[in-house]
Amino acid sequence: MPFTDIIGELFILAPPFSEAEPPHETPLSRSEIKRQKEIWLEPISPDSDLRKELQGYYHVKGRFVENEYGNRFYLDTYGSKWLAFHSETEP
Repeated sequence: MPFTDIIGELFILAPPFSEAEPPHETPLSRSEIKRQKEIWLEPISPDSDLRKELQGYYHVKGRFVENEYGNRFYLDTYGSKWLAFHSETEP
């Protein structure tokens, strides 16, 4: 696509504050998640308010993880919508 065909703004880098802070530790694998009872979940989203609202401790329940408010993330979306870390240490 030629640059002249682009309508709107074109960024060399992501706009400020649109990227999450990189994790401080390596995320768990899907198989590791299944062996846990509880994990620390970090949503993947450019919306920092949404990330802060949904991050936290989630209980592992088979095909999904769920927090105390009933928010669910399915294992099928792991790596594209969320990442998991050991529950003992928040990233």
